[in-house]
Amino acid sequence: MIDIDAITKQIRNLAKSNYYQGLYSIDKNLGLRLFYNTVDFTPIQMNFLNYLAFYSNLFAEIYLGEIGDIVLENFIYEDAYSLWKSKDKKREQTKLKQPAETPQYTSQFIFRSKPKNKGQ
Repeated sequence: MIDIDAITKQIRNLAKSNYYQGLYSIDKNLGLRLFYNTVDFTPIQMNFLNYLAFYSNLFAEIYLGEIGDIVLENFIYEDAYSLWKSKDKKREQTKLKQPAETPQYTSQFIFRSKPKNKGQ
């Protein structure tokens, strides 16, 4: 029987490694191929590519100082941060979609007397 959890754990560890993160970065920038096939990826290949992108974003956020590297201690922290970030983005998007409050304008009239002519 295939142990899916063990395979997923290995895929995540490979995707998190510096070697494959470097290859992923080069692949994105230069168009190198990670796999022999370029289409019709297997589910394991798709899973690996998704985790490469996931860890690339996570490492970028650590590098930018948005989060600490404590997130990388275990998979639960990584997944929890990812879930929190996606919910936080949704909250921000709903705030942007809500119409801004229309300001309440009040009218003010300023009455001034006519200027007097000094020459007359």
